[in-house]
Amino acid sequence: MDAINMEEDFSLPSELLELCSEDTKERTTKLSLNKYSSALKKMTITANSVAKVVKDRIFSAAFHPCSSSLLLAAGDKLGKVGLWNLGADWGDDGVLLFEPHTRPVGCMAFSTVHPSQLLILSYDGSLRCMDVEKAVFDDNGYGGLSEYELKRLENIKQNQAFLSSINLLQATEDLKRSTRRKCSQKGLRSQPSVKEVLPVRKSQRLQNKAAEVWTLPPEPRGTLVFEESHRDKKPAGPLLMDAINMEEDFSLPSELLELCSEDTKERTTKLSLNKYSSALKKMTITANSVAKVVKDRIFSAAFHPCSSSLLLAAGDKLGKVGLWNLGADWGDDGVLLFEPHTRPVGCMAFSTVHPSQLLILSYDGSLRCMDVEKAVFDDDLTPEAPVRRSSLRRPVAPKRLCYSPVITENSKKKKTKSPIEKNAEKKQVKDEDATKNSVVEPTSNGYGGLSEYELKRLENIKQNQAFLSSINLLQATEDLKRSTRRKCSQKGLRSQPSVKEVLPVRKSQRLQNKAAEVWTLPPEPRGTLVFEESHRDKKPAGPLLMDAINMEEDFSLPSELLELCSEDTKERTTKLSLNKYSSALKKMTITANSVAKVVKDRIFSAAFHPCSSSLLLAAGDKLGKVGLWNLGADWGDDGVLLFEPHTRPVGCMAFSTVHPSQLLTLSYDGSLRCMDVEKAVFDDVYNISDGLKTFAFLSHDCSTLVVGNWFGEVAIVDRRTPGNSHESIHPIDPKTLRCVSVHPLQMQYFAVAESRVVGIYDSRRLKKTKSEPVSQLTGHTLSITSAYFSPSTGNRVLTTCMDNYIRIYDTSLVSSNAPLLKSVRHDMQTGRWLSKLSAVWDPKQEDCFVVGSMMRPRRVQVFHESGKHLHTFTDEENLNTVLSVTALHPTRNALLGGNASGRVHVFS
Repeated sequence: MDAINMEEDFSLPSELLELCSEDTKERTTKLSLNKYSSALKKMTITANSVAKVVKDRIFSAAFHPCSSSLLLAAGDKLGKVGLWNLGADWGDDGVLLFEPHTRPVGCMAFSTVHPSQLLILSYDGSLRCMDVEKAVFDDNGYGGLSEYELKRLENIKQNQAFLSSINLLQATEDLKRSTRRKCSQKGLRSQPSVKEVLPVRKSQRLQNKAAEVWTLPPEPRGTLVFEESHRDKKPAGPLLMDAINMEEDFSLPSELLELCSEDTKERTTKLSLNKYSSALKKMTITANSVAKVVKDRIFSAAFHPCSSSLLLAAGDKLGKVGLWNLGADWGDDGVLLFEPHTRPVGCMAFSTVHPSQLLILSYDGSLRCMDVEKAVFDDDLTPEAPVRRSSLRRPVAPKRLCYSPVITENSKKKKTKSPIEKNAEKKQVKDEDATKNSVVEPTSNGYGGLSEYELKRLENIKQNQAFLSSINLLQATEDLKRSTRRKCSQKGLRSQPSVKEVLPVRKSQRLQNKAAEVWTLPPEPRGTLVFEESHRDKKPAGPLLMDAINMEEDFSLPSELLELCSEDTKERTTKLSLNKYSSALKKMTITANSVAKVVKDRIFSAAFHPCSSSLLLAAGDKLGKVGLWNLGADWGDDGVLLFEPHTRPVGCMAFSTVHPSQLLTLSYDGSLRCMDVEKAVFDDVYNISDGLKTFAFLSHDCSTLVVGNWFGEVAIVDRRTPGNSHESIHPIDPKTLRCVSVHPLQMQYFAVAESRVVGIYDSRRLKKTKSEPVSQLTGHTLSITSAYFSPSTGNRVLTTCMDNYIRIYDTSLVSSNAPLLKSVRHDMQTGRWLSKLSAVWDPKQEDCFVVGSMMRPRRVQVFHESGKHLHTFTDEENLNTVLSVTALHPTRNALLGGNASGRVHVFS
């Protein structure tokens, strides 16, 4: 037991032996639960009770049973074991470190019979006993084990010795190696790779040489272009058929020429299906019929039509072409390899007229003819004919769009020709006739013996390409796409022109005869890199002026806005039948004038003003801005005014039902403000450091609010009380809450969307500690996005959950568990860049609700509480994005939807 953290002559302290030999007695009396909890609460930790006992990750640990002092052991990933006596002065603050193993110490335990013995088991296959009395790690003495355990360990040891004696692992590996399938070794031979011998690296410090000064390269400017590197293309002209897998003086075998020149006859009789199937079944494969023909991935292959022997060709990714004659003895097992190209051989075919010719096409832009008779790869595939397919493509000059390239203005005018011009035309016609006659007879050095039909086909292809280039079809297609591409609405906020920073002109120091700057590398960072999310400074507490940031400084709120906000509002009292309600929904449409950019970033909340003479709405975005939009108004940016009362997302907003000129907005920055149009200020209602999420009115006069935060608490806020603090705060959920909703009639009840359950609480029974709900809405399997009471009676609660279900619960009777009426499946997976979908009730028709959708084409859907789908709002021209935030007008047939770019779409 040599402590590796101490000197070599260090011996174990006598106090350690006394502790380990101490008489230990177990506690026989069992504490009650209250006393046990009290004992746990009294346990504390200090700086002296934290120490590094081992060097790496701890895998196991154990307390010694002595009661006079705290002695413990720990084992780490590297096989080290540490002993720590809290408060001792020997070792490193009472720590001694030993190394009995080489791999993780997975388990350890002190012996109950001999407390001075610690049994340690490691992943290296050894079980040792640390005996403090003997000061050794013994692998034979298992102190305190029963006879059965000792016998079991002995059996394990004998089995390990037996397996080692018969070398079972080696035998298993040999068996696998012997039964492993091997690839065929026929064909091309692999060349032994020559390993590059690098020079021995010598230290400049030991050679008494000055250290080299490394200078940083200049900062790159401009656009970084990645160019795909290819090998150089083969030169134009014929290439000799030199087999690269053979010696330099190797010549093509005469048997190959005989095979390629063999008279081939096609099978004229067609086999019946049964005979064809029988012929297929007789086809087999052997080890001799597998060979490596090329060096890389095969892109194309073809059989030669000769019948006396099997001759085939294959082209690979590197531009190489291999010929293989099965059973031949020339080449590498009948394989000859050539390199006519530098990029993949995409297509190949043997000529049916001249079987000794193989046409090969490559991605490098070359088409070559392998002629076995001439022993060359010829790229001059063009006879002396009118069709000239040069390897260098001539660019076609762009022309204007005209669908008749033959008829031009010059052709419409008849012009008398002179006798000289007529004679020249006759001569040209004779030359063309002679050329056509020469095309019919295939030449030996052109096109590999193509027939008249194939030559005519090539001529048609050339004419078609010329026609398509003349009418500029690709440009016309692009122009058509550009003209029909959907554009976002340009109404609302205007984008500010960005000022481009003008960088100073970079001058060369070498041309100015200046010495180069020496850049030194920064020191290597140490410690933990911490990423802190930066937020803008919060707005100061107190009232803020309603200054529209999208208008001039001397801009004042228009009088029409105050008139609208002060308008007497009356709710619709008559409830429509389902058929009439569906008919009213179908009449609602959207136009280009009812889409506008109201805020600058993603919309988190939106609301309609209850006035009926005009459509006035508000929206809050991710950056804390609030936008007001009056459809059809001429003030602001197309009726849009933008304010900035917050600095973080506006998660919730609502117009006061008693004072419609007041809009309450809540932000994640911890502030709840009231936008008062009459006073032209944003009053400070409630303010904490951070983390407000949602609110709802807790009284009919909108003076009392229930406010929820990210920390799972609800606060009761009375606006009549001076200041911006709460009356009381109550913990609800230990994790978080996302939505609160107040019962419209019995306003002492409010619903809270917690982690995976919706709780209904009584505001009169809230406690300072954990409050118990009077009713729970269960059945959700993932986090709940929202939960809302039905707007008129509160007999239903509508919940939206990330498990892709919208649920409707019956809350007509406030019981412990509200029954589930209906579940509607709906895709809620919006991702991180869109606001979460939330289903909301229609305040005019409390048994119907609306929700955005992820389906294409983009849409907003309306459902009945029974789950029946009533209507879908779509428009291919004006609705092309996901409307995550939706709201319905309280008095008019109007629907708004907000997207992730700050635009609001209104159906009316």
